[in-house]
Amino acid sequence: GLPVIGNNFTSSGASSGTVTVAKSGTLDNPTVGQKQALISEFKYTTATEGGNVKRITMINGGTVKYSDLTNVKIKAGEKEWSGTSTAKGYLVFDLGSGLFIAKGSNAIFKVYADIGGKKDETIDLYFEYDTDTHVIGDQYGHAMAVTDTALDAGSDITDLTLKGGALTLVFSGPNAKTIPTQI
Repeated sequence: GLPVIGNNFTSSGASSGTVTVAKSGTLDNPTVGQKQALISEFKYTTATEGGNVKRITMINGGTVKYSDLTNVKIKAGEKEWSGTSTAKGYLVFDLGSGLFIAKGSNAIFKVYADIGGKKDETIDLYFEYDTDTHVIGDQYGHAMAVTDTALDAGSDITDLTLKGGALTLVFSGPNAKTIPTQI
């Protein structure tokens, strides 16, 4: 019946930490055939709580085919992780146990790849969605909110254009001479 009587409950809220994405460094146009060319550089800065970066996904909005970006790696300081280039143009990096960024600190990430393709093709790496950056907060243990207004669209990125390689052919075989037909 009525009235309904029970225990009193109280709810509360707390704000989880945030991660801000920013461009970092200067990139040079890579050459076709270049090994471990730097193709993106960005910085994560944490606020409110420290965070453990677990996964990073970037999309290539350029014209170079996914199969022409091989041996992809991401580095932060002395740490390095291998990535995958998918058929849909994504570079996916699973950082395993992750990289910890203390509250109020930052980390610079650099993306490298072996470059195939053709001269004048482009590489345009950016974060398509905020969820492409997956950072777990150390205080609450949940995904941190991402603020990305610097690298979240094709217009925000550093547009890299592939340069043609120099090719020089050298013959270093035996000198030409007359060869007898009978010995």
